[in-house]
Amino acid sequence: MIERLGKSLTRWFERYMPDPFVLAIVLTFVVFAAALTQTLAQGGPTAWYERVIVLFSAWKSYLFEPKLATGRVDFSLLYFAFQMCLMLVTGYALADARPVHRMIERVAAFPKDSPTAAAMVAFVACCAALLHWGLGVVIGALLAKEVARQGRKNGIAMHYPLLGAAGYTALLIWHGGLSGSIPLKATKGIPAASIAPILKSDTLFSSLNILLSVLMLAAIPLFCYLLHPKERDRYVPYDPARNPEDTPSDADETATIVDATTRSRGLALIGTLLATWILRRGSSSALDGTRIGLLAANAILLYLVLHVSLRLLITAWRRPQAERHSTLPKALANSRLFTLVLAWLGLGILQIEIATGKAVFGFNLLNFSFLFLGILFQETPRRYVGAVVRGTASCSGIILQFPFYFGILGLMRVSGLAESLTHALASISTATTYPVVTFFSAGIVNLFVPSGGGQWVVQGEIVIKGAQKLMVSGHTDLVGRSVMALAYGDAWTNMLQPFWAIPLLAITGLRAQEIIGYSAALMLFSGALTIIGLLVF
Repeated sequence: MIERLGKSLTRWFERYMPDPFVLAIVLTFVVFAAALTQTLAQGGPTAWYERVIVLFSAWKSYLFEPKLATGRVDFSLLYFAFQMCLMLVTGYALADARPVHRMIERVAAFPKDSPTAAAMVAFVACCAALLHWGLGVVIGALLAKEVARQGRKNGIAMHYPLLGAAGYTALLIWHGGLSGSIPLKATKGIPAASIAPILKSDTLFSSLNILLSVLMLAAIPLFCYLLHPKERDRYVPYDPARNPEDTPSDADETATIVDATTRSRGLALIGTLLATWILRRGSSSALDGTRIGLLAANAILLYLVLHVSLRLLITAWRRPQAERHSTLPKALANSRLFTLVLAWLGLGILQIEIATGKAVFGFNLLNFSFLFLGILFQETPRRYVGAVVRGTASCSGIILQFPFYFGILGLMRVSGLAESLTHALASISTATTYPVVTFFSAGIVNLFVPSGGGQWVVQGEIVIKGAQKLMVSGHTDLVGRSVMALAYGDAWTNMLQPFWAIPLLAITGLRAQEIIGYSAALMLFSGALTIIGLLVF
């Protein structure tokens, strides 16, 4: 039954699904029509044509100058868009590094059949997305491509579109992870609406989110396995002509790297344990859930930094004289030691802030960490620049479409469409069902505003105030649960909205129509699980 559902949805989407940019244009016209209807139906002291002019002006201004209620430009949305692009590009640059590529190649060699490969790609992509959404979607894409490529090389039949959809499941689970934009924005509250900051212990580190994330990590790969077509003649294999190979350059020095890797692992582990003990001893901060999570993530970061740094030092020391560059600019552009000093400068400052309790977990901390990790992992400035260029190319479609979705956000905000939808659904809710209703409303709004930051602007205040009104004895955690329901709904319909699939499509060479049928089926299954989780956990 599951396999037939995937087959039917894939056939339908291949026939009727427009390209992502065309979809953004279609959605703009749809929301224009709905907003005009809403505006004309509202009435008011002003003439109808004046209200229509205000609506058109709002669309125009929101394309590049989204407004606050006061009329001032909301630079935080533009800043958020830049943060999201940076998260994607820095995540790509890290995933494109040789150590990560070698790990991807080793993992890609494990599956011996296509259904198992789809399950494995989904699991790895989801795990990476819980750390960093940009890393998740890029690793998911690279792993899907590498698994299909190795399958073709070794004579193992692989169904490439489902592998691509499995890689895209990173965007189904990401909002419960460390880079979840809605729970991170909620930590600042909404001062203009007198809404206090909401602690991460009530959202990201709540029992609801932890249990539901674990459940999704188990269920999503299983769904991918069950969705796989049984007939071999329906398999679509990997075709190298889809896009050029984008493996990292300078892939030599294998023997030296293997030897250096063996030597550096033990030293890195010892250094990590010692540094973690010193950080804990030197910190005066109490150990709460957030602090423990930060220290654990930092221990992994320390190990990776020490391991790669030691390997870089060993390979730089053994570098043949013939490989050394004659001019200073070339020497600096290809210098491992120069990169090492820069990376340690950035990551060393981060360690000091963590030790003194000054590190504030958020988008900027993630971008800072992944920027300097990427520089370190790419080994030389020249390689890092090349990786960023490739990452920016995969991000170009998102950069193009962001203004159009900001315009849709303006139409929904000025006309009151999103507010009307949220209020209508909330009016039929109880304290028990409110998170589920919020989940559905967020899923609908995400189709038109596929951005966690934009969705927080449209729905955040309404959802929190609704939860506060419904809070009764036994439902004191309703605000935190509702914030997470908003986040889950935003991620849920990503499986139907291909906006964030653009980087994956660029890397794999797949078309949106080839993967959305499978991701839509995954959306249905995961939606049922999320509803159960919101009601039970």
